[in-house]
Amino acid sequence: MEEKKAPATSGRAGSASPTPCRSLATANSGSKLNILAAEPIKRLFRWRGFQFALQGPNVVIYILVILTGFYGTQVGSQNFATVLTWTVWWSAIIFTFLFAGRLWCLMCPFAAMAEWLQRLTLWTVKRETFGFN
Repeated sequence: MEEKKAPATSGRAGSASPTPCRSLATANSGSKLNILAAEPIKRLFRWRGFQFALQGPNVVIYILVILTGFYGTQVGSQNFATVLTWTVWWSAIIFTFLFAGRLWCLMCPFAAMAEWLQRLTLWTVKRETFGFN
């Protein structure tokens, strides 16, 4: 007896079997855009140091803002830390949440320093950590 083969599917929701993602160049306007289909972007997001590359500069800026807050002028309208925090930073966070989702959470300096302190390393994952978990 001859077996029936399932017809080829387009990979859209509700299809019988999934197919590999199409590349960005071949995606048509009716399908969803998968940016991970592009090999350079896929490699970048899989790189172990990607999050550190985003968090590192933010931590440096964060520390510099704290130091200018302590050692700069104490007049609020002239202090770089106060002006940056209340005008630029809060506005940037709001627009980041609106237009880029949780992109800020990927590069947040607060979470970065807490994770580095708990792991005692910048991007290597250790199995033994101290804490309640």
